[in-house]
Amino acid sequence: MPRISFCSLPVSFNGYLVLVVLQLSSEAYHGYYALPDKIVARANSLLAAAVQEFLQDCARALRESDSDDAHPVLDRDYNEMLRAAGRRFMLRAAAGTHGLYDACNGVAALRHEGDDGIGLMIVARRHHPAIVPVLTLETPITLRDHRSIRKLLELSEDNTALITDATHVFGLGYLVEETHPSYEPLFMVHFTKHYSWELTHADHIMMKVVSNSPRLPQGRVDADNFAHAVRLQWPELLDAGIAYLWRLTQEASTQSTGTILVISAGAAQEAQRLTRQCFRVAPRLMTPAILRLVTNIDGAVLVDQNGICHAIGAILDGLATAKGDSSRGSRYNSALRYVESSQYPVLAVVVSEDGLIDLLPPVS
Repeated sequence: MPRISFCSLPVSFNGYLVLVVLQLSSEAYHGYYALPDKIVARANSLLAAAVQEFLQDCARALRESDSDDAHPVLDRDYNEMLRAAGRRFMLRAAAGTHGLYDACNGVAALRHEGDDGIGLMIVARRHHPAIVPVLTLETPITLRDHRSIRKLLELSEDNTALITDATHVFGLGYLVEETHPSYEPLFMVHFTKHYSWELTHADHIMMKVVSNSPRLPQGRVDADNFAHAVRLQWPELLDAGIAYLWRLTQEASTQSTGTILVISAGAAQEAQRLTRQCFRVAPRLMTPAILRLVTNIDGAVLVDQNGICHAIGAILDGLATAKGDSSRGSRYNSALRYVESSQYPVLAVVVSEDGLIDLLPPVS
């Protein structure tokens, strides 16, 4: 598999110049949109910023390490590292101005008259030729004034957005059409719901931030990956059966409030075991239309590998696992515990409220 390599700055250690080399799948790394920037020192994506943060931590650990120290070389929490990467990458949108990342988190955390903060903000210098002003504030509002920015966010709709230079908001405006001679792709911040926002460039989502945790954009489950995941659990399943499970998965992935579809060879037995933690149903073939209805309630839907439903609204159990992720919430972690503890071949499709979709166990 082709790989792309990155290295840290060399550090003098025990008479040697030591550097850390990080290798990633070239296909995976280049599979995400990146800014058209060839300057290596500047992070052109969240992934590049995370690589820089990791290697910087490695170099720091080497400088501070003792050859007799038995402690891990890296002890920084990875969520903290990702937040640092988010701030680092946000410097590209903010033209080197610190504070935009944290300001966006502060605004996203506020409600206005009970409503979630939903709106649009364009990052551009004042009097940018690609911005058509709609309303200009006599006194620009500092981005540190989160409450005022949150209130002004109510004014944005469709393509009309707040305009900020990453330090102040100075009015409302919109980006000219791509055919306009002054057009230039600009960074935009989309506030999508409470505690959630996205950074886009040229209509590409470059970073999703949920509860101050940056993430790479993730689309719907890929059909080929899903088929591969199913075959790992049920090698004998025919293509038609996999295609039907894929239809159910596609339907589950449209549930905006999140859900879990559990495909288990032991669905019947598990429905009986979880009798007090689910609504058992008379076995029947699950259809996309019915799945759309039953995912309106909390809990997982239990089907076997043939698509036969045995329970809805199931509260999953399982032993704690070291693979848990505190940044992901209860739905993801309960599904992970269940899958890790299951005695049957199982595949869980986890649709989170923040739009992330996971297959558990993950496909290597």
